[in-house]
Amino acid sequence: MNKILRLTFVALLAMVSNMGFAADKDVTIDIFHDGVKLFGLKGTSTNSLSDGDFTEAKTATVDGVSLTVSASTSNTPNRLWDYYEMENGEKVYGGQLRFYGGTLKFESKDKKIKKIVFVQPENTKQQKWYDMTVDNGTIAKQTYTNDEGTNDVTFTLTAGKGIQCRINSVVVTVDDPTAGISSVEKSQKPSVRYNLAGQKVGADYKGVVIENGKKVVVK
Repeated sequence: MNKILRLTFVALLAMVSNMGFAADKDVTIDIFHDGVKLFGLKGTSTNSLSDGDFTEAKTATVDGVSLTVSASTSNTPNRLWDYYEMENGEKVYGGQLRFYGGTLKFESKDKKIKKIVFVQPENTKQQKWYDMTVDNGTIAKQTYTNDEGTNDVTFTLTAGKGIQCRINSVVVTVDDPTAGISSVEKSQKPSVRYNLAGQKVGADYKGVVIENGKKVVVK
């Protein structure tokens, strides 16, 4: 009987282990504040400076998610334009991505990209957006979604007179398999814990355990 109960427990444990513990994680590529450094540019562009021009493809990477901005297919270069936003009642200068044509490619090798939101300037008079095409998933205005997730996605903007997209930041949502595993907090009455083999373990056991039907990490 004990053997049957043990096998049943192991089977249930396997089911729990195979259940999705993945959670979503937002990765923000803050172009406005950090774009010059992230893309390795000399600075921002103005009417008299071209330090922020993308003369070739440049890549910015944050938390394993990368964004590659291609050179422009328009007569106007894609660039980080010198711009300011009001933060706490004060002017804060930064770089606004002005995208006139070409591609924006997002990649994440370890996690699946499920959603991308392009954040425009807060000043509505400065907002400009033209629809881009995408090689997978769907895009509606400034929001891309892919329910199954993807390791890479490319957006294409066809150049034309007056066409441009202005982007201050990008929020990329990826699935994070580790987000569903939480650390165990100390309690006055610790619950019974089992290791992944279905064996009961003591309070001094370190590693991944099952406690109250949940997978947790004891450090």
